[in-house]
Amino acid sequence: MSGRLVERIRPMHCGAGAAIALLTVVPQLPAQPRISLSVNVDEAYVNEAFLVTIQIENFNTCEPPTFPPLENCSVRQQEGIGESTQTLIINGRMTVTRTRTYTYEVIPHEPGPLTLPPIKVVVDGRTIQTERLRIPVRPSQTGELLFVEITCGRQKIYAGQRVRLGLTIWVKPPVVEGYRLGPRDILSMQLLQAINFGPFPTENVQTQALQRTAPDGSTATYYSYSTWTDYVPDRPGRLSFDDIEVGMTYPTRLSRDIFGRIEVTAHRRLRARPKPLDIDVLPLPTAGRPPNFTGAVGVFDITVSAEPTTVRVGDPITLTIEIRGDGAIEALPPPDLAGDSRLSGQFRVPQEELAGQVIGSRKRFTQVIRAETTDVTEIPSIEYAYFDPESERYCVAKSEPIPIHVLPAAQLDASALSEAVGTPLRPSAPDLRPLDVLRANETRESVLLTAVKPVNLSALAVVVGAPAAGFLLGWAFTEYARRGGEVRRRRQAALRAAQARLERAVRLPPRDAAAEVAAAMLTYLSERLGQPAARFAGRDGVMFLQGRQVPSEVCRHWEHIMSGCEQASYAGVLDGDISRLIQEARQCLRALSRYNL
Repeated sequence: MSGRLVERIRPMHCGAGAAIALLTVVPQLPAQPRISLSVNVDEAYVNEAFLVTIQIENFNTCEPPTFPPLENCSVRQQEGIGESTQTLIINGRMTVTRTRTYTYEVIPHEPGPLTLPPIKVVVDGRTIQTERLRIPVRPSQTGELLFVEITCGRQKIYAGQRVRLGLTIWVKPPVVEGYRLGPRDILSMQLLQAINFGPFPTENVQTQALQRTAPDGSTATYYSYSTWTDYVPDRPGRLSFDDIEVGMTYPTRLSRDIFGRIEVTAHRRLRARPKPLDIDVLPLPTAGRPPNFTGAVGVFDITVSAEPTTVRVGDPITLTIEIRGDGAIEALPPPDLAGDSRLSGQFRVPQEELAGQVIGSRKRFTQVIRAETTDVTEIPSIEYAYFDPESERYCVAKSEPIPIHVLPAAQLDASALSEAVGTPLRPSAPDLRPLDVLRANETRESVLLTAVKPVNLSALAVVVGAPAAGFLLGWAFTEYARRGGEVRRRRQAALRAAQARLERAVRLPPRDAAAEVAAAMLTYLSERLGQPAARFAGRDGVMFLQGRQVPSEVCRHWEHIMSGCEQASYAGVLDGDISRLIQEARQCLRALSRYNL
């Protein structure tokens, strides 16, 4: 009985008085599609948002409406589409109403009458449209009620230089019918919205009430909400934060619920953006730039340690390089070891770029080098060039040289070889006399019989077992090399796949991006180890890394990233936060790629 609704069973009487049941089918009445347009205000204000709602009823198929451009207005569609279905039965007739709602935020920028033209929607294959609507737009006091400032303690900034920036939101205290909301009330009632905070964090916001001059020149009490961040401009040009936007539900009417709590029953939707900063980001000068400069901006020092310091030619020496300073430690580039002729002239130095690890206020790089001759007596000082923005000149930090002792490479001793065979090497026998133009042919029976030596069991064992042992050793070496190569290929492929997912995450909405970051981390271990990704979810991933002797700093880094992804999936995250999360994931994956798991 699909598609039909059974209403009820009615009793009927036959001549014998027996009751029977009759199944009544309720017919469904077709309804005509309808479209309506409404706004949530009677009058709008300049630079204050109001909502426009388009509602479509009684449809089978419906295409999204195309909101027309409005002169001197900003229009943005709200996330999510409302949809509902209502079934109504009256006198045995059923009516099904299906409703879909689209909501748009409109911000007028000039006073005067605002006309919303008819908006067309294709419903069930035909086009219908809304009625024209006119709304008066009044001048606003948004700049007096809510405004945003960005402060910077410097007037001159270089690309790559870390600077301290402050974001302050100023709110004129809402007073409704003699009741004044406090600064904490505004936060607890969630009246302030961080539409886009850019690089500024939304947590640990400091609040206070201060006397200050309003944009109109008057002095009044304002609530300030301040947050700070360390910012590193990556390119020259005007320092701009045009994408930062703050919203506020500014109350105009309050009431109390049955529990005595204050709630907002009428409000204005305010929006504010910061004024542009009059600060230019300067490019790094080319004059005096050292050839080994890799892009570090700030003031730094470098320390280097080596292990071991007594080696043979070709043995690995692990250099641990730590760089400290007041610059952008997270994005600090590695030193150019391969380009240092003093180092590469005596040691074999890999060409690939080093992956660093941030540890507190320093960044650590590790590299394996190999001495090429026994003439090497020290690891020369490692240089690290940087640009000092305070003195506006290039400088070079140098580590101390490290004495080392290099022995000749291991060589095979001939006497040791003879002892291993079990037969001592004898001096060459003198040439035998020639016989019948042939050399070294002995024909005398007595000499031939006395020349036979008894069989040495050790030598026999070596002769019989050497081929089999050689085959086994060759097979083992080949298998080891094959598996080692496979491990390296799997490690590299897993890292490339994870990095590709992180690149995709950059272009996703913040909540989806956080889920993609978590998937990239789990997929890396899954692809590298050939195990299900769920094996490393939650606390299990940290315990696995700890069990494989991965350093505690990397384990904590992994746990921090996965916790951030989980929090973002449920509580949301800002664009600036997800960018930092993706960058941390890249660093963690590069660190993991250096360890044998």
